Amino acid sequence: MRILIADDDPHSLRLLRLLLLKEGYEVLTANNGREALAALSRPDSPRLVVLDWMMPDIDGVAVCKELRAGETEQDYRYIVLLTAKSEIDDLV
Repeated sequence: MRILIADDDPHSLRLLRLLLLKEGYEVLTANNGREALAALSRPDSPRLVVLDWMMPDIDGVAVCKELRAGETEQDYRYIVLLTAKSEIDDLV
């Protein structure tokens, strides 16, 4: 299974990448939301995406909205948002 990780923190990106590689996954990485959208626009893009919520330029929530806007049943992706936010309003 191929997984895309997008995070602007190089340490978090590296740690998550290494953990997933150790479990046998094929891992692609992106340093920001723009790179994530570019990777996900390819025909062979991963079906599982792990996004940091807070990234410069295009954040994880905006990436989710962009993906869901033009999505069909055939190109559906599972998305996991990572965040350090803890306020109830943010999480709901």
